[in-house]
Amino acid sequence: MNIKKISISLPEDLLKSLDDLAKEKKISRSKIIAEALEDYLGKHKTGKPEKYQWKTRKTKTLKTQTPRRVKRGIRKR
Repeated sequence: MNIKKISISLPEDLLKSLDDLAKEKKISRSKIIAEALEDYLGKHKTGKPEKYQWKTRKTKTLKTQTPRRVKRGIRKR
């Protein structure tokens, strides 16, 4: 995956909240913004659907599922 740099403007209070979260989680601001953007785009159905990680009950291994599949699983219960 190619990484591109961009420049954004944020209100000061939003930037402070972002910095606080990045420090708390020990991850970069870029990673937080990228994850938030992926979630936003997934909700608005642009680009590829997002995938969620979840653990199976029996084997406790990680698998991925698209939001549509997750919703189906919730409805069955």
